[in-house]
Amino acid sequence: MRISSLLLLAAPLMAAPVPSPVRAFIAKQCVGCHNATVKEGKLDLANLAFEPGEAENFAMWTKVHDRVRDHEMPPAPPASLTQASRDAFLT
Repeated sequence: MRISSLLLLAAPLMAAPVPSPVRAFIAKQCVGCHNATVKEGKLDLANLAFEPGEAENFAMWTKVHDRVRDHEMPPAPPASLTQASRDAFLT
Protein backbone atom coordinates (compact mmCIF):
# COMPACT_ATOMS: atom_id res chain seq x y z
CA MET A 1 0.00 0.00 0.00
CA ARG A 2 1.32 3.43 -0.86
CA ILE A 3 1.96 6.13 1.74
CA SER A 4 -0.74 8.38 0.25
CA SER A 5 -3.28 5.56 0.64
CA LEU A 6 -2.29 5.11 4.26
CA LEU A 7 -2.74 8.82 4.90
CA LEU A 8 -6.22 8.72 3.37
CA LEU A 9 -7.14 5.81 5.60
CA ALA A 10 -5.77 7.54 8.70
CA ALA A 11 -7.36 10.93 7.98
CA PRO A 12 -10.71 10.11 9.60
CA LEU A 13 -8.88 9.05 12.77
CA MET A 14 -7.10 12.39 13.19
CA ALA A 15 -8.63 15.26 15.11
CA ALA A 16 -10.81 17.49 12.98
CA PRO A 17 -11.18 21.20 13.53
CA VAL A 18 -14.01 22.05 15.89
CA PRO A 19 -16.92 23.24 13.69
CA SER A 20 -17.17 27.03 13.60
CA PRO A 21 -20.57 27.44 15.35
CA VAL A 22 -19.42 25.06 18.10
CA ARG A 23 -16.10 26.88 18.52
CA ALA A 24 -17.87 30.27 18.71
CA PHE A 25 -20.42 29.04 21.26
CA ILE A 26 -17.76 27.38 23.42
CA ALA A 27 -15.59 30.51 23.34
CA LYS A 28 -18.45 32.81 24.29
CA GLN A 29 -20.46 30.67 26.69
CA CYS A 30 -18.20 27.97 28.17
CA VAL A 31 -14.48 28.66 28.43
CA GLY A 32 -14.87 31.13 31.28
CA CYS A 33 -15.44 28.11 33.53
CA HIS A 34 -14.23 25.18 31.41
CA ASN A 35 -10.64 26.08 30.56
CA ALA A 36 -7.17 24.78 31.40
CA THR A 37 -6.95 26.93 34.55
CA VAL A 38 -10.41 26.73 36.11
CA LYS A 39 -11.43 23.35 34.65
CA GLU A 40 -14.86 23.38 36.31
CA GLY A 41 -16.17 19.82 36.50
CA LYS A 42 -12.71 18.67 35.39
CA LEU A 43 -13.60 19.79 31.88
CA ASP A 44 -11.39 21.92 29.64
CA LEU A 45 -13.48 22.79 26.58
CA ALA A 46 -10.87 25.24 25.33
CA ASN A 47 -8.58 22.31 24.55
CA LEU A 48 -10.99 19.43 23.99
CA ALA A 49 -10.11 17.74 20.71
CA PHE A 50 -12.84 17.12 18.16
CA GLU A 51 -12.44 13.45 17.29
CA PRO A 52 -15.95 12.08 16.77
CA GLY A 53 -14.51 8.80 15.46
CA GLU A 54 -12.96 8.12 18.89
CA ALA A 55 -15.54 6.68 21.28
CA GLU A 56 -14.44 8.50 24.46
CA ASN A 57 -14.19 11.84 22.69
CA PHE A 58 -17.57 11.31 21.02
CA ALA A 59 -19.11 10.51 24.41
CA MET A 60 -17.68 13.71 25.90
CA TRP A 61 -19.02 15.88 23.07
CA THR A 62 -22.38 14.11 23.37
CA LYS A 63 -22.47 14.94 27.06
CA VAL A 64 -21.66 18.60 26.33
CA HIS A 65 -24.35 18.68 23.62
CA ASP A 66 -26.96 17.15 25.91
CA ARG A 67 -26.22 19.52 28.79
CA VAL A 68 -26.63 22.53 26.47
CA ARG A 69 -29.76 21.01 24.87
CA ASP A 70 -31.34 20.41 28.27
CA HIS A 71 -30.51 23.98 29.40
CA GLU A 72 -28.27 22.64 32.17
CA MET A 73 -25.35 24.58 30.67
CA PRO A 74 -24.52 27.31 30.90
CA PRO A 75 -26.00 27.21 34.42
CA ALA A 76 -26.96 30.88 34.57
CA PRO A 77 -27.33 31.86 30.93
CA PRO A 78 -26.11 35.37 30.21
CA ALA A 79 -28.29 37.76 28.26
CA SER A 80 -25.99 37.18 25.29
CA LEU A 81 -27.14 33.55 25.01
CA THR A 82 -29.91 33.46 22.46
CA GLN A 83 -31.93 30.45 21.40
CA ALA A 84 -30.48 30.96 17.90
CA SER A 85 -26.90 30.58 19.20
CA ARG A 86 -27.92 27.56 21.28
CA ASP A 87 -29.58 26.03 18.20
CA ALA A 88 -26.51 26.72 16.02
CA PHE A 89 -24.34 24.92 18.58
CA LEU A 90 -26.71 21.99 18.83
CA THR A 91 -26.98 21.58 15.08
